[in-house]
Amino acid sequence: MRGELPAYLSKDRHGLYNFRARIPKRFQLHFNGKAEIKRSLGTDSYREAVKLARSLRVQMDQRMAELEKGVFRSRVLVLEGKKRITLPDGTEETITARIERDEPATEAEKNEHKDFLLRQLDREAAFKLDQVRRETLHGAQLAQPNPTREKATREPPAHPVQGLLLSTAIQEYIAAG
Repeated sequence: MRGELPAYLSKDRHGLYNFRARIPKRFQLHFNGKAEIKRSLGTDSYREAVKLARSLRVQMDQRMAELEKGVFRSRVLVLEGKKRITLPDGTEETITARIERDEPATEAEKNEHKDFLLRQLDREAAFKLDQVRRETLHGAQLAQPNPTREKATREPPAHPVQGLLLSTAIQEYIAAG
């Protein structure tokens, strides 16, 4: 029926199709030095794979046409996020994060970056709240009057504390045997 696969399609060991295309030498510098682009198409359907591969080929051809015209642009995904937290004293603070990555090939990869950013924001917010709580607790502990500390600084002991010498205690212990 189909016979051989087109040159731009290959199948992996799981039966899924992959897009493969050679990059001309003069453009390899703009593709991180790669001689070939390989992308999983995530399907085992021949028809679907052909459609997806054609779309990728068109995108690749457009990019090379831009490069021939001298259009050099960086494809970077920039994700920025903000999270507002309320501190124990009632003030609000904004935690921000920013991630820059090469433009991901798939929506799933883009979602992975977004999830990473959200986890980072949650970690930063938790760290900030924990830090403020510890500082508040420490300040409260320092502000508390400490009767033992105050007594020790105001009045010296009436008589020095006396006890057994260690050597004497050891000898008594051995003798008690």
